[in-house]
Amino acid sequence: MPSRSASVASAVMAVVTVGTLAACVVGKDAPVRPSGPWMRPGEVGEMTAAYATLRNAARDTLRIVAVEIDAAGHASLHRTVDSAGTARMVPVDTLAIAPGDSAAMAPGGLHVMAHGLRVRLLPGDTVAVRFLGARGDTTVVRALVRQ
Repeated sequence: MPSRSASVASAVMAVVTVGTLAACVVGKDAPVRPSGPWMRPGEVGEMTAAYATLRNAARDTLRIVAVEIDAAGHASLHRTVDSAGTARMVPVDTLAIAPGDSAAMAPGGLHVMAHGLRVRLLPGDTVAVRFLGARGDTTVVRALVRQ
């Protein structure tokens, strides 16, 4: 089992690498325009949530089919729904965003669940979140960890 310092170093390297990639795929001409990305704090092994607004600047419907977060063992899109007076989360297999429209992720609604955190996330940290499109496109955002 790797030491904590080796695990943290690996996670930091992944974030730096993805941060460099973000500059390549998210720009003024990118089909997806993210805004306001943030993530809740969390402890190693726990789960937490990430949020952002994604605007589709392309001419075609954007379809997000997966999410990846290096700081987590697994990430997926979910929506909170009311079921007989009880809030519960349901998976979202594909998030479709029509041209010119936006999908707003927020507590109590659409969000990204990050399961099995590999590192402790503290307020002020930043985490790379990758949204994978159906056409093989990737949009990377850097989410600020905050309360």
